Amino acid sequence: MGFGGGGGGALPAHVHNNVPLQGGPLDFVNDTVSSMNAGSTTFSNGAALQELVIGNATEVLAVNAGATAPEWVVAGAGSWTQVFSDTLGADANAWTNTFTAIPQDDNAMFCLQIQCGFDADSDILLRFHDSSGAITTGYYTDGIRIQSGAADYLDDDNANAALLCRESNGRKGFICTSFITMGNSTYTDTENEVFTWWSSGVNSRFNGGGTGGFATQGGTVNTNPITSFNGITLYANAVAGANVFEIGSKVTLWKIA
Repeated sequence: MGFGGGGGGALPAHVHNNVPLQGGPLDFVNDTVSSMNAGSTTFSNGAALQELVIGNATEVLAVNAGATAPEWVVAGAGSWTQVFSDTLGADANAWTNTFTAIPQDDNAMFCLQIQCGFDADSDILLRFHDSSGAITTGYYTDGIRIQSGAADYLDDDNANAALLCRESNGRKGFICTSFITMGNSTYTDTENEVFTWWSSGVNSRFNGGGTGGFATQGGTVNTNPITSFNGITLYANAVAGANVFEIGSKVTLWKIA
């Protein structure tokens, strides 16, 4: 089907198969030829048609974060995106992971999971990194630890790191899960421009036997302004301390949109 052009010559012919001579609806099935990839679909960006190339096996169609276009996502993954995952290749007291800055106005929540062992009785401490580097002051943590039916309480004010989990006597097979948020920079109250967290941890074995223990705690770091989330540093028991996370310990961070 050709079209005449004014001043620029004739447009190249477009190919359609089995088009009725008398006109009628254009049948997409096996009749219209395009340059799209096999399995592609089309959508409008408000001005023109766009091609969405077919996704990978098991992916499903979803709406993107800006609600402007469809996209393919991993089935069952929802809006969880892995930011990083790291396994220690050697014992370490300080364990740092940095990543591409996530801006404060992203409105995301994060999930941090630590699977680790220690060389001695240890707590887990954490420092957040923003655009200026590691935040080293102003951490406030409250929590509780239960061990053998007895409870003790945590009130850690204006410390140099967050007490992410009260580990105590556990040495091996320890798991700690934390949920983290950043205050939204669009809030008018600048006190919301802070990191907050809630975490819990369980150790499966005490050194020398005995029952396990459980701890849960949360807190905030009172530092302004925070413009982004750029990384974390974990410490075994103390900043610049002698205790270590043992080789093979693993940490993973997910971003939850």
